[in-house]
Amino acid sequence: MPELGLLLDSWNWAHGKQAEGWLKCAKYAKVIHVKTFNFTENGEELTQNIPAFCRLMKKSGFQGAWGVESVPHADGEIEAARKSIELIKHSVF
Repeated sequence: MPELGLLLDSWNWAHGKQAEGWLKCAKYAKVIHVKTFNFTENGEELTQNIPAFCRLMKKSGFQGAWGVESVPHADGEIEAARKSIELIKHSVF
């Protein structure tokens, strides 16, 4: 069924399985969910490699929706969401 696919989450993987999961599941993704937690002053996410995830999705031919969930440890949710979107744009667009 062409309309059936994954909502691929950048974060929710068993410890040590994140990269493997990204690689195995990228081609099945219809929607992706980018989760962020901590940012540097330069806008880099410290918890996971968001640019690598975004580049993989772009390279895999992903054409679906990009969702953002920010769970900030320091900034407010709106500011963290803005930083997340800028990081995604800077990584692939």
